[in-house]
Amino acid sequence: MKFFSTFGILALCVAAVSAHSSMLYPAPRGHPQNPNAAVKDYDCITAPLNQGPTCKAKPFPCGGYAMDTKITQVFRAGDIINVKFWNSAFPNGPQTGSESNNQARHNGGLCEFALSYDGGQTYTVIATYHRTCPDIYFDWKVKIPDAAPSCDNPGKCIFSWTWINALGNREFYQNCADIKLIGTATAPLPIIDITRANLPPQFPEIMTPEGDPSNAGNAKGSGPSSSDVSDNMDLNIGGSGGSGEKNMSEQNDHLSPMDIPSSQRSNTNANTLNHRRRGTGRSMGGIASSLSNIGSTLQSWTGNYSHTVSTYISDNISVPASFVGETAYANDDLEHFEGEQQQPPFFSSPPISIPRGFYGSFLSPISGSPQHSEYGTPVAASIPASILYNDRRPRRHSRAPSYTSGHKFIDETMPLTRTLTKSSLASVPISVVQDMHGIPVHIGSTFRQSIFNSCNILIGIGILALPLGFRFAGWAIGLSLFVFCLCVTNYTAKLLVKCLDYDEGLHTYADMGAIAYGEGARFVISVLFSLELIASATALVILVGDSLHTIFPDVSLIVLKILAWMVMTPLTLMAIRYLSYFSLLGIFSATALVCVLIYDGLTKFGKPGSLIDPMDTGLLPESWATLPMSFGLIMAGFTGHAVFPTVYRDMENPKEYPRMVNLTYAMTTIVYLAMAVCGYLMFGNTTMQEITQNIMATPGYNRLLNQMVIWLVAINPIAKYALTLNPINLTLEIYYNTIPWIENWSHRGRGRRTALTLFTRILISTIVVIVAIQYPGFDRVMGILGSFFSYTISAIFPCLCHLRLYGREISRREKLLNWTIILVCSCLATLGTTWAFL
Repeated sequence: MKFFSTFGILALCVAAVSAHSSMLYPAPRGHPQNPNAAVKDYDCITAPLNQGPTCKAKPFPCGGYAMDTKITQVFRAGDIINVKFWNSAFPNGPQTGSESNNQARHNGGLCEFALSYDGGQTYTVIATYHRTCPDIYFDWKVKIPDAAPSCDNPGKCIFSWTWINALGNREFYQNCADIKLIGTATAPLPIIDITRANLPPQFPEIMTPEGDPSNAGNAKGSGPSSSDVSDNMDLNIGGSGGSGEKNMSEQNDHLSPMDIPSSQRSNTNANTLNHRRRGTGRSMGGIASSLSNIGSTLQSWTGNYSHTVSTYISDNISVPASFVGETAYANDDLEHFEGEQQQPPFFSSPPISIPRGFYGSFLSPISGSPQHSEYGTPVAASIPASILYNDRRPRRHSRAPSYTSGHKFIDETMPLTRTLTKSSLASVPISVVQDMHGIPVHIGSTFRQSIFNSCNILIGIGILALPLGFRFAGWAIGLSLFVFCLCVTNYTAKLLVKCLDYDEGLHTYADMGAIAYGEGARFVISVLFSLELIASATALVILVGDSLHTIFPDVSLIVLKILAWMVMTPLTLMAIRYLSYFSLLGIFSATALVCVLIYDGLTKFGKPGSLIDPMDTGLLPESWATLPMSFGLIMAGFTGHAVFPTVYRDMENPKEYPRMVNLTYAMTTIVYLAMAVCGYLMFGNTTMQEITQNIMATPGYNRLLNQMVIWLVAINPIAKYALTLNPINLTLEIYYNTIPWIENWSHRGRGRRTALTLFTRILISTIVVIVAIQYPGFDRVMGILGSFFSYTISAIFPCLCHLRLYGREISRREKLLNWTIILVCSCLATLGTTWAFL
């Protein structure tokens, strides 16, 4: 058990973010509190565009963030939006800090709010605030023009905020919110371009007016001026009263002139305007439109999967509430706002005591939260309603704590992105939103996206060891064990949904355990999933080293693992959105490997490595002493139950979940059996721990083709490594940021928190690589993952929860089936885990 004791101290728990402001509402792309963000950027959401050093990759427009996975922010022409701002010093709103807290406002500057109908290529500025903007202590009123036409093209309809700061470095900030507009006009709005400046290399540097004279630029300012608000509300862009350009220019007459040459500004705006009016020809436009549609589809699928894979483990990892204090704050009543204002309100109310022993999730799940704000405000759904609410609704079963959704709300919090304080709460975003009429609407993954996400999770690196599992077990036991694992996990995948539907609000694997066995089960699941992540990261390092060693056999395996560490560790410092595009490599590399294996077997006519002249294989195990190793190797391919609750809760039509599971298992079975059967037939008792080692060691194949697929197999773990360690890194950062002396030290100098984050992430990666060097056997690590984790998570625990929750309702036959699965899988898990450590 030395492997586990090395990491037993790692349990889970805010990465440092820039102190600048970002738009909070409407929720922009990439924002950690945007429940529909394709990838949540915990590091650079508040950073300027095209400037660094750590966030220099943020391009114009919109910082390069992918469009939201769901478009849930709906506005009508004529609506007045109360725009809100946010930064790390005020994670729960302005009431959480003093008026002197640093907002990094740079003495204010120029804020422009605009609409774009083409994904940020052209804009119509609809509101402007000078000097005092931004400031999180105030709402900034922006009116959607009465003449705004409808727009429901995903990724094209954007509400943009841009800011040019008045003090400090010349910087340009932009956030973009994906929205849907409901209008009555048919004519497009006139193009009124945003001021583009301080945006290297193409736009010049300018100075904004002197800024807000009421403060030094960082504390609470004077807010929007009455004249600015009046002018913005009186704009008649595109209306019958006059042109938008005329009204906008009238609005800006009272503003201080900006030190930018008129020729540069006019050329900037004119170039954009002329480009839009000139067009590029109908034929080229059609090609561009087709490419854009393909790109949008690919981006949507990639973002959808990336969001799932980066959160499904996080959904189930928790930290003690004592890390953040004993008091949570809930509101008793919603604030009331006048007019058509749509916004996420901030709340305050008397404190509610949370038991010190409570464990709540600190990571944002993709699925819907039962306690939610109608505007998408994140709330503490992982905390039982019996603690948070005085709601006395009837419950389905009185013996278990209720997760029934309440009608009251928790103060807005930001999970895993800020230094926690005594009032911090676990929080989750929601995917259940309300449409413009206030009717709850769930907009989630399509049926095909759900299958893709599930297959991409299931078909992982475990496929490489399947032929070895058949070698250890022989045909009879190997196929029987494969069918057993297939049927059991398919059955328990559906049991998970039954358990999740036991009570309202259950949306994660950890919730299921908590309602069945109490909140202590949530902590056990957290530790279990954390250890699984560490073991998975170790397996990834081993795989990269072994794959490279097959290509460069003269280089030491230890040296290759150190080189892998040098490549993979910097990726743990990157924003996850940059890794999302590698997410497609998982299923693609596995499918490509199977195809190449079959091709190699059919094009080689002699042993070893031929399907035409296969190797000698056995009906029974060659050695009974190695049989238990096959228990974990074969089961390792069915470790997907942690993600199924997330997929289920995010489906557009949850009733299709059983069919989705069946199709997912049908696809994975084809891939798994093709790999296992062909690999064992081709190499027999010479099958190595990774089938790729056999491929490269066997002469007579197309070497170039095989090297290409080996490189593909090696690159896939490099991309997944950062995603795997991300929850561990964030957990550790949350933990040490709650230690007072570390918190005080990090606030004494600029860059200390970032330096500490760099140190800990490099340290964790180094420890994982050391373990991979000390335990170099890929088959051993996969045996542990399959025997200990897969049987526990995918077979035993779902049955235990099912018996606990429905024991009085199910038939004796179903009880017997559940107990049989528990006993058989417990034996297989015990034997397999023991043999993996021998």
